[in-house]
Amino acid sequence: MSDVKSVEHWQEIEMRMEYLQSQVEEAQAALARQYREQKGIIDRAEKAEEDLMYTEQKLKLSEYNLEKSNRILEATKKMEMQLMAEATDLMKKLDVSIADGDVLYNLLVSSREADSKRKEVTKSFHKAVLEKVSLIMGKLDSLEEEEC
Repeated sequence: MSDVKSVEHWQEIEMRMEYLQSQVEEAQAALARQYREQKGIIDRAEKAEEDLMYTEQKLKLSEYNLEKSNRILEATKKMEMQLMAEATDLMKKLDVSIADGDVLYNLLVSSREADSKRKEVTKSFHKAVLEKVSLIMGKLDSLEEEEC
């Protein structure tokens, strides 16, 4: 009987070992599953951290570019104001120049009209002188004929 008990006892131990072996395999499978899940979570967390760093770098670059654009915009506005002031000043000078040009034009027209009148008077005077000289010459010729 002791042999039977020993065999039963041995079978009982083997069954327990098989049970424990299956428990170990289930625990190992659970640990492996848990490891894969944690690995996936860690991988996603690392990827999220990389994405966050990349996004933060892009944000800093965007902020820098925005600040740079704002400085350029301010400088452009300042330059536009200066150019507008210069353009206004040039327009005023151009208006003065046009007014001066109109005055000079009117003086030239007046001078031309005066020159025209002087020419006409000179021609009339020249014609009258020629007529008088011709008349005098004619009288001199008739006097000369009378004397001869």
